[in-house]
Amino acid sequence: MLKNKLQAFSDERLLVCLNQSETAKELWIAAGGDLREMIFAGELRVWTLTMQIPKENLVFWGSLEDMIALFPKERMEESKRALDQILSGVVLSYEKNGWAAFRCNIAVMGCCAGEYFSVVNRREI
Repeated sequence: MLKNKLQAFSDERLLVCLNQSETAKELWIAAGGDLREMIFAGELRVWTLTMQIPKENLVFWGSLEDMIALFPKERMEESKRALDQILSGVVLSYEKNGWAAFRCNIAVMGCCAGEYFSVVNRREI
């Protein structure tokens, strides 16, 4: 099933979120994934310092929310541009019921505690 999704979206940028699941990691490897492509929070945090986000697909060990939380709020506009770049294609996320494929955007929201990022316009594929 994952292999079919990866093939269906092969012409698009992908963000794969494994949600810290060994099962998801095994399924991803079985579908042709490469362990060398997987990034963890520490590596992504380093990228956010320079906002030099790789242009290729990303496979993140955590969840989409975990990834978004790593981007600095002190540099909100730069962080939003980087997140927009990452989310410009398809997100494949391992969830309770299996793999979800969707597109989404990021928005800067505000409240009395300050600004924060929020996933908006999530559209299942």
